[in-house]
Amino acid sequence: MKKPFVTVLMGTLVAALLLTDASFSASAQSGIPIMRRVRELVSLLEDDNDETVAAIQVDQLSQSSNIRTYTRTLYSGNDYTAVAAGDDRIHDTDLVVYRRSGDSWVEVGRDADTSNTAVVTFHCSSTGEYKFEIKAYSFESGYSYGFYGFVLSFD
Repeated sequence: MKKPFVTVLMGTLVAALLLTDASFSASAQSGIPIMRRVRELVSLLEDDNDETVAAIQVDQLSQSSNIRTYTRTLYSGNDYTAVAAGDDRIHDTDLVVYRRSGDSWVEVGRDADTSNTAVVTFHCSSTGEYKFEIKAYSFESGYSYGFYGFVLSFD
């Protein structure tokens, strides 16, 4: 039986935190923690939620460049889960999903809570171009940049 992804995610956040590299503070530029986090998200989506991963992206956000966008063609009839997760330097990660409508973008969903993991689930009613806007809303004290991981899946 398929479990709601948000329930699975909340139940495993502690496990994801345990995967954080112990030397993270000593090596603040390390990409290892976000790669471990992305691996855990992929496992949750594929193994626990029976979804197929369509895209994975890892990049850096900073105070001067705190928004990244990613566009992709999505297909009608699929239910999608988009997850953007920051590493330990990013305090608050936000995610907004848009669908192209003519010459403009229409918002499909958003997760703008105050955690460093944002999840948006939505149904694709028509094949077309979608845009994912990932934002580091705030950073942990003493940091002005960090890595994020983005995973898009469907069932």
